[in-house]
Amino acid sequence: PGRTYCFSARARDEAGNVSGFTHEKCTTVPLDDRSLARTSGTWTRSTNRLAYNGTVTSTRTYGATMTLRGAWVSQVGVLVTTCSTCGTVAVYSNGHLLGTFSTYSRTRRNRVLLIPRGFKYHEATITLKLVQRSRKLIIDGLAATRT
Repeated sequence: PGRTYCFSARARDEAGNVSGFTHEKCTTVPLDDRSLARTSGTWTRSTNRLAYNGTVTSTRTYGATMTLRGAWVSQVGVLVTTCSTCGTVAVYSNGHLLGTFSTYSRTRRNRVLLIPRGFKYHEATITLKLVQRSRKLIIDGLAATRT
């Protein structure tokens, strides 16, 4: 978890001929919600068999934040649960807003990936913040990668 893995392949036939390598394809394994620090507000951690690694962390506190410090990244992905009482999450890198996303949906959906715009590769503190009053935010994980 928290790492990006890149793969390429080449073929070798029975005569020993070898092809060139394919273009690299990368995948990131997200960090679980338990890897994020609960930096402000009241958060509740609970189990959910449908969640990534079986847990989620949720809040109803307007302005509550969770943080990942010291990540070297150029792209983040926020893994959330959406629901009918869920609100809007703001995603920040070193205090700069990357984007806001509604986590509202009529029916509950688990493991929904939200991806804000990318940025220049750098060391960052990634912050997730509930920015809608009287709503809930359910964090399931965070993918931090170099694109």
